[in-house]
Amino acid sequence: MLERRYSQAEIRVSKSGRRASGYIMRWNTKSKPSSGLPFTEICAERCCTNALRTGDPVLLLDHNMGQVLGRQSAKTVRFSEDNSGLEFDCELPNSPLGDNVAESLRRGDLQSCSFGFSMNPDIDPDCESWEDGEDEEGERCVVRTLRQISKLHEASIVASPAYPGTSASVRSMFPNGMPLEIRSRYPKLVLPTLEQIAAVERDELLHRIKKSFV
Repeated sequence: MLERRYSQAEIRVSKSGRRASGYIMRWNTKSKPSSGLPFTEICAERCCTNALRTGDPVLLLDHNMGQVLGRQSAKTVRFSEDNSGLEFDCELPNSPLGDNVAESLRRGDLQSCSFGFSMNPDIDPDCESWEDGEDEEGERCVVRTLRQISKLHEASIVASPAYPGTSASVRSMFPNGMPLEIRSRYPKLVLPTLEQIAAVERDELLHRIKKSFV
């Protein structure tokens, strides 16, 4: 199941305008209420280690697989983890696409990052955890911690995240309303609008939450 998160991290551009870099995610930072998530989410430190070692993520423009800016295996983009988060460093292609992205970055038209990933708790039950906790405003909530991302599909440079927030955004997984077992324990949780729903994510994530309460 593909999930997508957005980050308003600063994208740095070299003096030549041909190299772009920035943080895709920050460790141990709680998602903001404005993220659109019906729970709080945290990326644990170095949660992409296995995904980077076994996968071949690409850097895209606006999640478009027809607009590839770099690929890890081709060494045209480098993804690396440090003490702050996951960072990318890309030499933009010598092409009309690369020229357009370089100019848009220089002008400030492109300012955000996003990444697509998947979790596979059936194979690795410890890849994520669901716990009682508090959001950044001190309200009781469900806290999901991404401990080891199963697959990092891609990262993207985007003009504007769908849901502005420091670290995370996802469409609502519950178009029929919050499940009773969660709603009864966390009555203050508010669902995003139906327009934000991606039904493909709903059943699998609901299954994970139910298992965490067993």
